[in-house]
Amino acid sequence: MSYCFDPALPVDAEVRRIAGEEIAAILTLLEQAPEGRQRSLHGARKRLKRLRGLLKLVREGDAAFCERENQRFRDIARSLSAVRDADALVETLERFSATADAAAAPALAVIRDHLERRRQRIVREHAERDAVPAALAALR
Repeated sequence: MSYCFDPALPVDAEVRRIAGEEIAAILTLLEQAPEGRQRSLHGARKRLKRLRGLLKLVREGDAAFCERENQRFRDIARSLSAVRDADALVETLERFSATADAAAAPALAVIRDHLERRRQRIVREHAERDAVPAALAALR
């Protein structure tokens, strides 16, 4: 999805509008998790990356402001990365398991169970208790 600027409006107003829409969407993803916790966290991280890209488009206007906001959005996204990393491990093992030798299935099932429990613990302990509330506070 690309940004759509209205050429009849001032660029700074359009940047504020677009950034506001992105932040509102991130808040919705983090507060309501409409796509499930993992997908919503991933979606929030992708939108934070898009916000950082928007800042790069306009950084010539106020480099110091853009750098501060870029760092803030980067730090918020990083705080949510532990869950995405845990998701990626499970997803990678699932793809590997789909093509693995049948003899490896029992061992891969044990590994998958371990990774799934780990992922759930990270979601419960890190995302829900620490990272998501901190991200919500930083975005408001």
